Amino acid sequence: MSGVSSCRFLSLLLVLYLVTTAFFLLFIQHTSERHLLANHAPRSPLLVRRAQALNGDPSPLARRGSERERVEVKRRPADDERPRAGRAPSSQGKHDEARASQKTVNETGKKSSKVQRPLILFWTPLWGRFDNWSRFFSVPRLGDCRARCSFTSQEHRLPEAALVLFSAADLPRTPPPLEGGRPERFPGQLWALFAPDPPPAEGRLQPHQVDGLFNWTVSYRQDADVPLQYGRVVPLVRRDGRAAAATVSPPAGRRALFRPQQCATASRREDYVRELSRHMPVDVLGPCGGGAPCGPAPQCLAAHAANHTFYLALEAAHCADFVSARLHQALRHGLIPVVRGGADYARLAPPDSFIDAGEFAGPEALARHLRSLSGAQVRRLHRWRVTHQVLPANWACDVCTRLHLLASKGERVPAHSGDRLADWWERGRCTGQSVTPPSA
Repeated sequence: MSGVSSCRFLSLLLVLYLVTTAFFLLFIQHTSERHLLANHAPRSPLLVRRAQALNGDPSPLARRGSERERVEVKRRPADDERPRAGRAPSSQGKHDEARASQKTVNETGKKSSKVQRPLILFWTPLWGRFDNWSRFFSVPRLGDCRARCSFTSQEHRLPEAALVLFSAADLPRTPPPLEGGRPERFPGQLWALFAPDPPPAEGRLQPHQVDGLFNWTVSYRQDADVPLQYGRVVPLVRRDGRAAAATVSPPAGRRALFRPQQCATASRREDYVRELSRHMPVDVLGPCGGGAPCGPAPQCLAAHAANHTFYLALEAAHCADFVSARLHQALRHGLIPVVRGGADYARLAPPDSFIDAGEFAGPEALARHLRSLSGAQVRRLHRWRVTHQVLPANWACDVCTRLHLLASKGERVPAHSGDRLADWWERGRCTGQSVTPPSA
């Protein structure tokens, strides 16, 4: 019995030895094959695939599948999705693209190229000439404005425009683009009535002419959608934090300077100046004073400011909110403006910087006051220069900034009704004040 048990035990040891030896030989073979594939170029496709499998590399089929996924993500458009060679997109296609782009901006408010640099189109001339627009609207005029816009007068770019400007003075001579009797306005596009001058200069607006035509009013009126001014008053502080010093030294005389562009006006200012000149020295420059043209206002005033104390900033028409460039031109050239108009000058000018002719009984009373001012009183009218400065207007920045603000909000702007717009315009109509000189 013990002999049988011994035989079984020896048989079990032999089987265990053989199994262990077989596993050891397989391990040696596997290790040798990996070493061979790592140090020598494979010589057959079978060895190549074997080496890839051993190293965990994906098979060529697997790699081809992953590349297809990448190609499908970045695939080129199919033939029916891109323009055919040799054929430009149609005009209708351009209009459709513009509509789609405008709709995207208007409905979602997301930024696009149109939002980043909106296009402003001038549909009418300005005061009879298209190049007059560049006096106020151009890329150089934007200066350091944060908002950026593009400008054009090419009417074929109407579908691209975010804003279309119409000059009120030129509107009767240049009808708006119409389609079937109604404006051809693209989705999200704004049309604006541009009226920097008062109604006597711009003319009348007929309700049927402007009904549903304009989304914005761009005007000197402070209740306009985009109000404009001919100058800006801003605080003046030096980099070290201290206020700057005034540099104006007024002349000893009390002479007034007047540079009119119109010799006959609704306010009859020419009569006012004629009576004023009887009581104090007044130099009238240009053809209205019997002399040669003085040239552009900045150069003209720079040449004559040193010999004068006052500048007559008298408006051609007395209109609520209207102030021409004369006020700010006088302030920038070291002169004291004598104002006469319908605006709230205290809101538009620096404190204690001007003299309002409307506060005096007439030209003679005004002349007496101007002649009586002492040197200290004149210097007090220049004291504002220590704390403030007057900068020229930047209408391009004002309109462009408003356009960006509207685009960022994604709001829709309804068009004004003709009756409402005409009524708004009529409320801005101005009154003249005639001055009858005393009988000589």
